[in-house]
Formats: sequence, structure tokens, C-alpha cells
Amino acid sequence: MSNAGSIASRYLHITSQVRRYFLFIHWLGRDALLRFKRTTIWALALSGLYLLFQLLALGLLSKYLHAVESGKEIRIADFIIVADKQSTALLLGTAAGCMILFFLSFVAKYYSETHMLRMWARYEGFCVERAVFLMGAYGGHPDNKPWRRQMKNLLNGDPRCCGLISRIALRLFTPAATWLATFAVLVYLDRVLTLVLVALVILCVPILYLASVRGASYAHRLEDILGPTRMAKRQKLREIVTKASDPASWSELRAAGQSQAASEPVRVHLHTQFLRRRSIEESRVVTGVLMGISIFAILLLKGGEIIQSGTGWAQLIAYLIILRINLNHITQAARLVASINRFYPLASRYMRFVLHMEGLARAGQAFPLESVDIPGNAGEGALFEEDDEDEDA
Repeated sequence: MSNAGSIASRYLHITSQVRRYFLFIHWLGRDALLRFKRTTIWALALSGLYLLFQLLALGLLSKYLHAVESGKEIRIADFIIVADKQSTALLLGTAAGCMILFFLSFVAKYYSETHMLRMWARYEGFCVERAVFLMGAYGGHPDNKPWRRQMKNLLNGDPRCCGLISRIALRLFTPAATWLATFAVLVYLDRVLTLVLVALVILCVPILYLASVRGASYAHRLEDILGPTRMAKRQKLREIVTKASDPASWSELRAAGQSQAASEPVRVHLHTQFLRRRSIEESRVVTGVLMGISIFAILLLKGGEIIQSGTGWAQLIAYLIILRINLNHITQAARLVASINRFYPLASRYMRFVLHMEGLARAGQAFPLESVDIPGNAGEGALFEEDDEDEDA
């Protein structure tokens, strides 16, 4: 019974977490992507062009290799080109075509990233201004005491996380679309072999997911211990200043120099940082192992057929190139999802704050924040000081 209860409790926790994720995605889509829909459309359209030019370049290369190996003619519109293995002009033409297409793809990628950055900056600025207005106009409500305690986060770090997630959401389009397109090409080239590789990927998905969850949990832990770490550094600084001011303690301090051991909070912070970075490397190792097993399976299943028939090496090379692109974009998408998991708790807190304050705003009555509740004891501008965010996005 205890095992059944534990499974049921875990199932309810997962389903409730999934519902919260979908609620946040729906809110972010309306609040960010639709609010700046022109910039969003441009960013997605340019990402689509980047993908299109990449696929055209790979298609041109694949068509050239297949035509040269088989000796077939290459038809481009009304032109017919005889595929000759010793044709330097055909080789140069294919190389020039691939170069131009790759150049156009990276130009499209550059302008797509530029539009994403522009949308990110505009949305983060909007989130900051909205939080300032809502806190100032309705922060004095008796039910808003928990939000007043989080004022600094709501006006600084949380809007930054919302902006980062909006940019990551747009960046997910390229690896997702590339994965789907290359997967379709792999199925076209060899359906049975692709299904075998899909089974291998499905076996690796739980491992990649666990690595992503561990990385996100370590990132959240870093945020929790950031305060104690800063406090330990300040305490250490005060001790050194006190000892340096005392001639009796100065000689001991000078002898110790910089060889003093790090305090416990600092060691915990560094160890957690190490674990977070290691989880990223674990994901890369899993992807590398998957690539190695995939190559083994490809050579095992296709090699015998090619040796017996004497043809098909060009198709095999094309398959390996496209498979590499496919797996690279799976890894890229997994890293982006891990980044979203890292910033999600702070961004979802901002969403709850906005929804709560907008509920008060519908009543039509202002509840201005008391001046005594505005942090200012740490000096002018302390409320809006910049946080040390490691922006992996």
C-alpha cells in the first residue's frame, strides 16, 4: 500500500507540475510573444530561412554525391548536367552553390538572433515597468505582505528571467524544426535503420532528462545559497579589516597571507557550481555515446548491403552527415529546455505576482505602497541594483 500511495502521490505531483508548466507557457505566449508579435514573426521567419538554406545546401551536396557515384544526369530546371567524376567544373559549381547557401543561412541566423535579442530587451523592460507600477499602485494592500518581501526580486531578477525565457522559447524553434526536417530526410533515406536509431534515442531520453533535472536543481540550489555565500565573504572581509587594524594580529594575518581555507558556504557554493557544470558534461557524454552506437548500428546494418551491391557509399555518407546534424540539434534543444527549467521558478513567481495584482486592479481601487516599505536603507538605488546572473541563454 505504501508503494502504491507513493506512486499515486508522485503521479499527482507530476501532473500538477505539468499543468503549471502549461499555464506558464500559455501566459508567456500571450504576454511576450503576442505582445511583440511583429518582432516574433520576423525572428521565426528568419529562423525558417536559416533552416531552409541549410537543408538546400545539404540537399545539393547529397544530390552531387549520389549523381557522381551512379553516373546519372543532374536536372536543374531545364538544364541537364552530365555527372562526371572527373568534372572540375561540376565540383566547383557544387562547392560554390553550397558556400552561397551556407552564407545566406548564417546571414538569416544573424538577423534572427538580432530580432530575438530586441524582443528580449523590450519584454524585460516592459516587465520591469509593469512590476514597478503594480507594486507602487497596489502593493499597500493587506494581502500583499508576502509580495512586499520579494520586492527586490520582482523588480530585478524575475523580469530578467521572463525576458530570458521568452528568448529561449524563440530559439527553440530552430533546433526543433531542424530535428523534424532532418528526421524526415533520415526516414526517406532508410526507414528501417531510422526506426532502430529512434529506439536508441528513446532509451537515452530518460538519462538526458535526469541530467537536465539535476542541472536545474543545482542551479536553484545556487540561488538559495548565494545569500549565505555573500554573507560569508563580507564576514571574512570584516575579520581581515579588524585584524589588519590591530598591530598584534597583523603579523599573524600577514604570515597566513592568502593561504587561508575557504569558508563552508563558499565551499558549498563552488561544489554546487561544479555539480551543475558536470551535469552539462554528462548530457554531452550521453549524446556522444549515442552517436557512437548509432554509427556502429549504421555500419553493421548498411555495410553488408553496400559491400554486396558495390554501391551506396554516397548515400551512407549523406545519412551520417544528416544524422550528426539531427543529434546535434537534439542536444541543443535539451540544453535550451534545461535553461528554461532553471529560470522557470523565478519567472513563474513573477507571473503569479502579475495575475494577483491585476486581480486587485480590476476592483478599480488603488492601494499605494507605504513609503516606509520601500527599501532604501542600503543607499540610493539599492532596490534596483543589478544581480549577478549567469545567463546561459
